[in-house]
This record gives sequence, structure tokens and C-alpha cells, in this order.
Amino acid sequence: MRKPLGKGLDALLGEVAQSQSPQSGDGLKEVPISQVKPNPNQPRKIIDEDSLATFAESIKQQGVMHPITVRRIDDGTYQIIMGERRWHAARIAGLPAVPIIERQATDSEAMVLALVENLQREDLNPYDAAVALQSLQEEHGFSQEEVASAIGKSRSTISNSIRLLNLHKSVHDLLRSGELEEGSARALLALPEQSQPSVAQRVVKNRLSVRETENLVRRHNKSKVTKRTNPDTLRLEEELSDALGAGVNITQRGKRGGYLRIQYRNLEQLQSIIERIKNSGTG
Repeated sequence: MRKPLGKGLDALLGEVAQSQSPQSGDGLKEVPISQVKPNPNQPRKIIDEDSLATFAESIKQQGVMHPITVRRIDDGTYQIIMGERRWHAARIAGLPAVPIIERQATDSEAMVLALVENLQREDLNPYDAAVALQSLQEEHGFSQEEVASAIGKSRSTISNSIRLLNLHKSVHDLLRSGELEEGSARALLALPEQSQPSVAQRVVKNRLSVRETENLVRRHNKSKVTKRTNPDTLRLEEELSDALGAGVNITQRGKRGGYLRIQYRNLEQLQSIIERIKNSGTG
């Protein structure tokens, strides 16, 4: 896939890190907070109010310790690239102005930097993190290796996170609200999609641990006609899922063979899956 950016992800992040270093004062200034606007494509959809209030109190006492990275937009104001949480906290604290570093960035570069900053902070909810990771790959053309290197995670962690998007929408809602933890959500991937909502509700209601959730899923699957406890089958599912960038379910029916099901969310992802299958035969 051709990258839409003219530079690699590490190079792009390196430029920002250098521009924000204490030794470099170029571009650092204070502007009225009213001239700074949030990014409409901010990957963080939910901000913890209690945490934000605590942060605002700290800013009220000490000020904004790290400048907000922005770019100038057509109406003469500034759009936040990185530091939106600082901006929100500064507003709550009643600061009239905030320190900024202005840099040139295309729409695509600004989106990538915002995504990576949030992922590096490790406080995105698992669903929004998965959406951000998928966006870096599918919309901005970065490989899983590049994304993993940029945010300091393993490739398998990136792959497992993106697989969460194959869960039922109601499970996504539980992930975003924090009612369901990521490990338990991953265990639910072994269930047919139609079974996931009811099992997820049982996990939340009974406050089951990840291990207890895994046991519940195994019991649920054993009660069905199909059994999916074969470790070789699970390994093949993971390998195919990594290769195709999509959820994969293998159902065995004894000596009669079985079924291979590939999940996709939209036509764009389906096209991507088809291209990967075609290209696998020409490598």
C-alpha cells in the first residue's frame, strides 16, 4: 500500500520531538486560549471528567508545563495537533492564554500525530485505541511494524487490539465505557457474534475476571454443536487474522470438514482483504 505521507512515521514523530525539545525555542509562544481550537478528528472520544478536573487543578497551580502543538488554519486560528487534554484542562482552570508550538502539517500528518500521541499515552479506552490503530494502517498506509515501533508495542499487541473491532457493537459500547476490560473482550472473540452481547453482559454483571471469562466462553461453546477448543485451530485463526487484517473463525465439523468465515466491517475492508489474498499468491 502506498503511504499518503511523504515521510515515514518515525521521521514524522522525530521532527515533532525535536521541535518540542527544551533547547529549541523556535515557534514557542503564548496565544489567547480562545484562538486555539480542538481537532474535530480527535481519536479520544471520551475524556474522564474526574481525571480532567484533577489535571485542571494542577494547571491552575503550575500552568501548562508542556506547550500544545498546533497548526494555523484558514480562519487565522490554531488547530490542535497534540495536547487537546491540556487545552481542555487549561480552559477549566480559567487560563486566558496557553503556550503553543506552531508547525506546518497537512491534514493527514496532523491526524497521524494526534493518533500516535493518544496511543503513546496508553489511556485511550481499548475500542478507541483499536480504531486509531486501524486508521493508521488502512487510512494512512502504515504497516503494523511501523505502528508498533512508533508507540512502543509489539506487533502482536497491535494485531490483537485491532481484532477487537470484530466484536459486536454492544460489546464495543462496554469497552468504551470501561465496564468491560480488554482481556475479557478478547476472550469473547471466540464466540459467534450473535452470542457475544449476552455473554458480555454476564461478564459485566458478575464482574468476572479474564480467566473466568475465558472459562465461561469455553463452557458456552461446548454447549453448541460446534467445538472450537482445538489449539491448532486457534493458532490458524490468529495467523490468518494477522495476514488478512480481519477476524477469522474456523469451524470444524469432525471428519466432514468445516467452514472458514472471514469477518469484515465495510466494503473498503472487504476490498483490502481480497487484495491481500490475491497478493499472497504472487509473492
